[in-house]
Amino acid sequence: MPLYVRAFSKKWHLQWPDFSGTQNSFRFHPAEQNALQSRLRELKLQIRMEVQNARDAVTSNTKRVQTTKAAIAEVREALEIEQLKYNLGKGTIVDVLDAQDALLRAQTNHARAVAAFNTDLARLELAKGKILKKEQ
Repeated sequence: MPLYVRAFSKKWHLQWPDFSGTQNSFRFHPAEQNALQSRLRELKLQIRMEVQNARDAVTSNTKRVQTTKAAIAEVREALEIEQLKYNLGKGTIVDVLDAQDALLRAQTNHARAVAAFNTDLARLELAKGKILKKEQ
């Protein structure tokens, strides 16, 4: 509700528009109404874009989690082979250590992918309006 302030000497006078009790809706100037409708369209577009971007990120990170999980299985198998070769005297300790390093890197990549997936999933829920700050 707009307030109008007038100063008289050292006193302030506040005046506000008088609304009748029977009128339940505000009337906006056509220019204000157009500006509000334009802003509403912009907000709807922004929300759609945020939801779509979050959905795309979740899809992408889902594939990334699956890929890194498969990579762990492959690297673990390679480590087992290197350990068997070392135990039979056909491989070197350096090969085993390299395989262990590769497994650690694969596990790290998987952990990062899972964290990114969970973060993007939370962003999707927020963009959809399902996660709202609780009022205290």
